[in-house]
Amino acid sequence: FSIAANDIYTLELPVNGLEIEEDAVARKSFHITTDEEVSVYGLTVANTTSDAFLAFPTDVLGREYVITSYPSNLTLQNNGRSVNTITSTMSQFALMAVHDSTVIRVIPTARVWGASTVASFTVTLNQGETYLVSNYLAPENVLLDFTGSRVISSKPLVVYAGHERAAIPIGATSRDCLIEQMLPIEVWGKTALVVPYPRPTVGTADFGCDRIRVLAGYDNTLVQVNSVTVATLQAGAFYEMIISTEASIVTSEPSMVSGYKCSSSRAGNNGAIGD
Repeated sequence: FSIAANDIYTLELPVNGLEIEEDAVARKSFHITTDEEVSVYGLTVANTTSDAFLAFPTDVLGREYVITSYPSNLTLQNNGRSVNTITSTMSQFALMAVHDSTVIRVIPTARVWGASTVASFTVTLNQGETYLVSNYLAPENVLLDFTGSRVISSKPLVVYAGHERAAIPIGATSRDCLIEQMLPIEVWGKTALVVPYPRPTVGTADFGCDRIRVLAGYDNTLVQVNSVTVATLQAGAFYEMIISTEASIVTSEPSMVSGYKCSSSRAGNNGAIGD
């Protein structure tokens, strides 16, 4: 197909049959080539839960990544018949190869689906193949988070990270999917400017609950917020702060700064609009 300058082409597909299952290699991907430069982004849309991501061109992909995600949720609910059922949503990330015979080593921060312990593992993918890594949900794994997990690849790789449906902060009564394509660690920087998110159109109880995370790629990373030292992090560790005003973040080693919009409904704030 062809598109003119400043125009948009949209491909819409139902999610049925496209979801990637845990612990299995699948070929569920899109390969887009163009004769001129374009921007590509993805949007997942469902009733009361949506998120979007910018897709990076292959020439900026790298071979080493650190995941940023959010804790899994695991709650027991009584169904009225004295039987507890588990409601769960998972911290996740996904790998996609752009070259054949891509050997990937994953060093997770939590037990992955199908594993008996927290341990590193290796998977080999060919071009266009995908692999989903999900947190193993069990009572002893409650609230564990893939943030800080490391991915090391023999060839440039696409890495997506996020959450099936996150409650932000933990305990919020509404949940939304999170998805973002990860930047390789070699293009991380040492400075970032962050600003508060817009307030919801209905409800104000989420003021001061939006999160910022500063994730370290290397040991002994000094973190300063508005020129005040707030943490020294080891590789894969993060500093989390609540944002209510603009801030300047400076780190001594390359880091990744992520923003998390608070869920729309929390205790005492049901019916708020906007996450």
